[in-house]
Amino acid sequence: MESQGFTICTQGQRSDMVRGMSCIEMKPYLKGIEAFKGVVNHLEVRVSKSNAREFGSVDFIDSPGLIDGNVSYPFPVNEYA
Repeated sequence: MESQGFTICTQGQRSDMVRGMSCIEMKPYLKGIEAFKGVVNHLEVRVSKSNAREFGSVDFIDSPGLIDGNVSYPFPVNEYA
């Protein structure tokens, strides 16, 4: 399924999901992303507490897929490419 936002998957002590500006507080490397109009509103961090698949020093980032057709994004993706 195509998404219209950015999802960051990370490992932590407990399963959780945060959205918006809370993501920037949780992941300081995102600081500055708020300069891109509309992106913060479509940003989320999902925390996995899985011990079976530890990835403590890796964050997986799922960005919106650019597809052909009449899909509209909540922010100007072509300006940020």
